[in-house]
Amino acid sequence: MISWIQVVVVLEFMIGNTGNVMASESVSREMLSIRCGANPWKKAPWFDKLNQQPIRGVNLGGHFVLEPWITPDLLDISTSIDGDKKIVDQYTFSLYCNVTDSCHRMQDHWDKFYVQEDFDLMKEYNLNTVRVPVGYWYFSELSGFPTGPFILPNVSILSPTHPITKVIRMADNAGLQVILDLHGAPGSQNGFDNSGQAANVNQSDADWGTGWLNDTQNVQGTVDTTAAMATYIGHLETVLGIWNVMAIEVLNEPYVNLELAAVHDFYLTAMNALRVKHGNIPIILHDSFRLSEWGSLLDHIPHRHVYMDDHNYFAFMFQKESDLEEDKDLQGLFSRMICNMKPGFHTASCKTAPVLVGEWSLAINNCMERLDARFEDIGQCTHMEDRLESQWWKENVRDFALRQMEVYESGLGWVFWNWKLDSTASLDPSAPYWSFLLAVKHGFIDTKAYGEKKCDFSSVQGGEVEGEREREKENDDEVGTDDNKDGKKKKKKKRE
Repeated sequence: MISWIQVVVVLEFMIGNTGNVMASESVSREMLSIRCGANPWKKAPWFDKLNQQPIRGVNLGGHFVLEPWITPDLLDISTSIDGDKKIVDQYTFSLYCNVTDSCHRMQDHWDKFYVQEDFDLMKEYNLNTVRVPVGYWYFSELSGFPTGPFILPNVSILSPTHPITKVIRMADNAGLQVILDLHGAPGSQNGFDNSGQAANVNQSDADWGTGWLNDTQNVQGTVDTTAAMATYIGHLETVLGIWNVMAIEVLNEPYVNLELAAVHDFYLTAMNALRVKHGNIPIILHDSFRLSEWGSLLDHIPHRHVYMDDHNYFAFMFQKESDLEEDKDLQGLFSRMICNMKPGFHTASCKTAPVLVGEWSLAINNCMERLDARFEDIGQCTHMEDRLESQWWKENVRDFALRQMEVYESGLGWVFWNWKLDSTASLDPSAPYWSFLLAVKHGFIDTKAYGEKKCDFSSVQGGEVEGEREREKENDDEVGTDDNKDGKKKKKKKRE
């Protein structure tokens, strides 16, 4: 989910999408508005399931794929095994938990970390979606791919009491839709700990993800896993009567240095495989940190209801020693920057495929303990505790949150990373910027203000006439959803 690479990601997005895409003479704003309108989320197949709202959700990170900064009580990265061997991720936890007599704690974690009250509170906070990150090993029973050392629940994936099924059912009980997200592939698609198996911190990042993409067995195992996930969703629907999984995300964050054409080929193979198992489940593809490059690559995908996922973090940019006033300047800079991204983000949603921001946060500094394996304290974290007591920060972070929501809702919507952290992680002064639950508690997120307009779109756009806005609104009303082929047939032909 997180690494210093997000510096590249955000800069690429702002420069590539708000610059080159907007400047493209071949795609006029009028044509784009005809294609997807001012609000692409109105045409998504889950539009009615979400009560005709954009996606407004949270991630359940750290539940099925452990991350040391989310659950340090369980995944203690200070634990050394035989000197140089350390527990750093779910892979090494599973390898060495017998030595530390802690294997049983995984089952306790699945049973207790998320409970029905979490999902009921999400609904109370006017959320409508949860994104559930999972690893390939949970579906080995259906895919046939070996699990490796990973600990599995003590019941079948098809059992109504399987931990993943229990989470999906609790979400259903609360009236929430689910995106089932393959977060960890065999061999690790990115070298991040959130894939289940982190790369060595001293390994060149040029090699991250190659243990997955350059290994034909691992790629095929990932394809088989996506098909198994589709089979699982069909089982939920037809056998267990659970119908709230609204999309599959094929793979989270293939690394930025991987050959994009090869990632595209994997996506196409995986989509073909899962469509055999479930003919109409919507599909989400992560952009591999290169959203602006996907336009032509998606032109000939022979499937409907295919969408993009882009992850947007400000926490890894412009880090330097600073005082409180300079911190305020940085907050102001990012608040202006996010609004400047709105036209390009909407354009990307129309030119490429409708875009969901499946991960984002309120952090503007890289300070959360254990989050970044290459973390360097250069003085950027000195005043984190002071901010929590400041009315200025409360108001401006809340404004920053609403601005991000506004921009992301010019696509398909947003899913905040993360819903919550464990008790130890929650004590970190950076925690309220990463935990939706704590952000609400600290007044950083107003759960009744979603959809409020904070960006001065006319100034950001460089002047926009009212008549153009009216034309976009008319196009929204005329085009309807993806399922309504009238008025959209020519534009959707290549996808069908």
